Amino acid sequence: MLFRTFILAALLIVTFTAHAADITGSVKDDSNRPAGGAQVFIKCPDREKPSEGTTNKYGRYRITGLPNTTWCEIWVFYDSKMSNHARINTGSDSKDINLRLQRSGKNWTLNL
Repeated sequence: MLFRTFILAALLIVTFTAHAADITGSVKDDSNRPAGGAQVFIKCPDREKPSEGTTNKYGRYRITGLPNTTWCEIWVFYDSKMSNHARINTGSDSKDINLRLQRSGKNWTLNL
């Protein structure tokens, strides 16, 4: 019985790992410059905490291990300001989602 439970758990882990989605892309500020050091967050309904990534000096980010074909929320924290949330579909496998920030009072408006 223990062995059967172990095999079932291993199959579930392999199944979820094999079908994980990766999101990559770039973040640019309202001057169309790379937003280096921006934190990108993706929160999916079946996850307790958001997944996150930080952009490099070219504004590029990568977040791995997201669930496939799930509508998730994405937002950015940059230059001490938070953006609004936008809905994205994590789809299958990997996809590139480029983000553009525009100043909106004390926060950012996020454009996909």
